[in-house]
Amino acid sequence: MNASCRLVLNQFQRYGVAALLLILVAPAQAANPDHVERLQQTRQCAGCDLRDADLRGAYLRGANLRGANLSGADLNGADLQGAFLLQANLSGADLRNAALIGTNLGQADLTQARLATALLNNTTVLADQWRLVHELVTQGGQGRDLSDANLAGANLSETDLRNADFTGADLTGATLESANLRGSTLAETTLTGSDLFIANLQEADLSNSSLSGSTLRATDLRGADLTGTALDNADLANSYLANSTLTDADLYQADLESAILTEAQLDNVDLERANLFLADLEGSQLEGANLARARLEGANITGTQLS
Repeated sequence: MNASCRLVLNQFQRYGVAALLLILVAPAQAANPDHVERLQQTRQCAGCDLRDADLRGAYLRGANLRGANLSGADLNGADLQGAFLLQANLSGADLRNAALIGTNLGQADLTQARLATALLNNTTVLADQWRLVHELVTQGGQGRDLSDANLAGANLSETDLRNADFTGADLTGATLESANLRGSTLAETTLTGSDLFIANLQEADLSNSSLSGSTLRATDLRGADLTGTALDNADLANSYLANSTLTDADLYQADLESAILTEAQLDNVDLERANLFLADLEGSQLEGANLARARLEGANITGTQLS
């Protein structure tokens, strides 16, 4: 059974006929083959549909790709020196190891683009936001002052950001999967809708930050300060929150299934409608907490203070 068949079968088993119908009728998102051929033959493809195109190592020096849709395209190792990509859509594109010397990326959308080890210099036309992202993913950001930085939509997966200062920064919709943020300061930082899957946030300061709707599944938050943090509708399943401080935090409708919250400070926390199925709350403090309609089946509340 190939991967496509397995996907259909798995979705049918999990969600039934409705999901299967959605998969079968959903339009395929792929590059226009005529546009791909035109680009390879002429390097003139302004406004072309090149979504998810495989352009690894392609020779595109001086190509005209103004306004082209290259979302999700694989440009790893491509030669784009002197190329014209003004207003191009490169969201989610893989630009690792791509040559971008003298490339015009003015007003280009690089949301979630992978920029590690891309080759660029001062002749590359690139917004400050994405130049900073490139610096961080290529050189690391350990101990850097990134307060008030605009990193919305940045792909910072696996980046070393230990002890960095993100106070007041905008990381809305950013991807920080597997990033090392141990000891970092993210107080009053906007992380709404961000992805922190299996990131290391041990002893990080996230007080009064916004993580509404974010993914923190299996994230290491041991000893972290989450005082007053907005975590409503966040995915914290299997997260490690032992000895963390969540006083006055908003966890409305958050998913904390199988989360480890031993010895955590949860005083006055809002856990209304939260999913605490199989969560470990042993020895935690929940004085004044709102547990209205929270799911607590299988949760370990041994030694928990619930006054």
